[in-house]
Amino acid sequence: MSDDSPASGLQEQLSTFWSGRAASRPAGTMEVRNDEEHAAWMESLRPFLPSAPVDALDVGTGQGFLALLLADLGHRVIGVDTAAGMLEAARGHAVNSANPPDFRLGNAMYPPLQPASVDVVSNRQVVWTLLDPAQAFRNWLALLRPGGIVLSVHLRQNASSTGSQYPDEVKDRLPALPIDATGVVKATRADRNYPDAVAHLARETGFLDVVLTSLAAVNRYEESIGTDRRWLVLTGKKPT
Repeated sequence: MSDDSPASGLQEQLSTFWSGRAASRPAGTMEVRNDEEHAAWMESLRPFLPSAPVDALDVGTGQGFLALLLADLGHRVIGVDTAAGMLEAARGHAVNSANPPDFRLGNAMYPPLQPASVDVVSNRQVVWTLLDPAQAFRNWLALLRPGGIVLSVHLRQNASSTGSQYPDEVKDRLPALPIDATGVVKATRADRNYPDAVAHLARETGFLDVVLTSLAAVNRYEESIGTDRRWLVLTGKKPT
């Protein structure tokens, strides 16, 4: 059965938008630039992940930036995205991988996996693109095994321009998120406190021990090449 709902039509717009971006985004936004950056990401991510190989799902995987890093750390990774062009690029980046992720078509909000089937749900710069982030976090919680973790990577924005400009009809549907329980102050992707709002959302949807941590090695690398991009990772656990 086809889905003719407005949300379905908007999702098609989003998928088309990101498929078109696959060939146009500069290095460092969709793929690791060099061995030095790769080492920085590996150093930064390793402490947040189990030491033994686990089952990881990277939602909104794009060109596989985070999925490939998790695979290089030894984990069994599935990457899902609705943008076929992004998945094609991701598979190309994985050609020489000794442990390539399994890249599949799938919606980041409604990943096509069974409940309690993975140990890690990851994403990088994805939450702001979702039509219903709260529903996404609830769905990710359901996919995790008890004690599993969400690992969500975010930029701390230092400029109002974000680089990826949606059409107005799409931007108007992307929700601002409250930064605390009062709901008085809300943040959008362009705000520096957007990661704090995502952390509040993770707590509200059932994750425990939610923490935002600066990715020090990655940020040192970004500073060394003269960018103002500063990265954080949100982590949280599913109750056991």
